Amino acid sequence: VSFANAENLPELDWDKRNLKALASLKDAGGQIGAFVIKNLGSKYAESVTQLIRTAPECLANAVPKLPSFDMTDGSSRTTFARQDQDSKLACMGPEVEIIRDTFDLVDDWVSDMINYKSRELLRYFDTKTGDLFDIKDSPTKEHLHVYSKVSQNEEEVWMVPFHKDNGLYLLINPVPGHGLQIKTSIGNVIKTDHIQTDSVLVLMGRGLVDWLLFNHEHRKDFFAVPHAVAALERLGDNRAVFARMKTAPLESVPINQTNRFEQVFFNLDITEEPIKKLAKREDH
Repeated sequence: VSFANAENLPELDWDKRNLKALASLKDAGGQIGAFVIKNLGSKYAESVTQLIRTAPECLANAVPKLPSFDMTDGSSRTTFARQDQDSKLACMGPEVEIIRDTFDLVDDWVSDMINYKSRELLRYFDTKTGDLFDIKDSPTKEHLHVYSKVSQNEEEVWMVPFHKDNGLYLLINPVPGHGLQIKTSIGNVIKTDHIQTDSVLVLMGRGLVDWLLFNHEHRKDFFAVPHAVAALERLGDNRAVFARMKTAPLESVPINQTNRFEQVFFNLDITEEPIKKLAKREDH
């Protein structure tokens, strides 16, 4: 396990995970923002390699045609959004399900880690349905993205500029040779091109830091990490990623607060005044 420096992110060996030894997940600024979980097994690693290799052709030829979006560097992003458990692409093999099963394990551990580090079971209340959630029960959004270089714009160095995700946290596969670039809590930019396919990148989001932990004594233990992707260099280059974002119902409110999740998710204003008792929220 290693601390972040100019070359690498904190790393956790999956076989040696321990909720009582979390100091190694902190970056050089002493906060948990982004880290790597490695040694997730050869079956998972082979599935990530297969996805990177086959997803570009699969998504390009999918029927019905999938939505695409033009990026400023001359790339086009095509996206398959998983709507439910039965939603899948016929042209993709079992690799997606193997990746999802591995993400399930990692997802549960990350939720446990956040609760353990926060010294409590973090919960929120869906004001629309009346349901009470903890972070582990939170819904997720899954996307398979393929970026393809279709034209040249040599003036643009970023395919995806630095930004913070608005979910609670993000799980994403590494892309050897063209990985994410991560900005730590002290402003260091770390490349992830060297991270192997037996790993998962874990990134904390604004939904955790600016919503669920808002006014929480352990808020500063976490950092919503900016990340970016450099422009693809050559026409015909591709980049494929499978990502899972931990979210919450839009009208949810954390226990003892007033801010709705949609205020963070849609970049609206956040109020400073916490609510004192759950009963007050039920009066709204």
